[in-house]
Amino acid sequence: MQLKIKQIILLFLLFTVSLIMWYVYPQGSNKIFYQNYRYLSQIRKSGPYIIKRLTSADLDYVPCLLLGNKVDEDAIYLDPEGNSIWYLSIANASENVLYSVSSWLQIDFEGNTIKRLSENQQPPSGGIFLKDKLQVEDADWDDSDDRLRVVHFKRNHFNWSILNPLDIYGSTDPRYKPKWYWDGIAYLRLNLPDGAIDFKTETSNKENGYNFEAKLFEVPTAFSKNQAMILTLANTEALNGDKGIYFIYKK
Repeated sequence: MQLKIKQIILLFLLFTVSLIMWYVYPQGSNKIFYQNYRYLSQIRKSGPYIIKRLTSADLDYVPCLLLGNKVDEDAIYLDPEGNSIWYLSIANASENVLYSVSSWLQIDFEGNTIKRLSENQQPPSGGIFLKDKLQVEDADWDDSDDRLRVVHFKRNHFNWSILNPLDIYGSTDPRYKPKWYWDGIAYLRLNLPDGAIDFKTETSNKENGYNFEAKLFEVPTAFSKNQAMILTLANTEALNGDKGIYFIYKK
């Protein structure tokens, strides 16, 4: 029995509406599987690893060239003695009429602030720049089989403004920012040599990836008896605030 044109059109409309409903409305699946995920700031221990949140501050750009590094790159500056790190924090910026100034802070691996430098002071020379081991572009978080990847993204709130047909011209504006589609929760897995750490962060998915940044730095074995890493999270949207610097080490 052949379908009439009206029936074909009706089936097509039903399929289209179902597809839109699936995409636009929040997901209810996988809730049980991911319900044990916590924010990284809530995790103290995972397998053989201890997790310490050293600071909840937003991280500022680290001017590696000014500190003697040959390459300007994403890095954390390990103090020459190896028992603390130096960083610039946006949260500690003092507003000036023409520009913002951030001061250098030194913190140990317990999260204690050791020293705060004035505007024109620099950390001591002879330290080590720890390079980011992830170096993952936004679009690669879902596909990466490396250290850190998004294993699932739960959609919560749809950004209806992206359906505005007049907004297509925004991409020609130099101030244009990538559109975001959903506010939701990204469930992540950090793969380490002796186990994985599962955690979540509230974020949004953009045209290219997600609205969060993560970097991972390995502390040289010369300064730590066991595996030790520093993980930084930035631009997350979690209400409880999971951004900052984390010290992860094996017992």
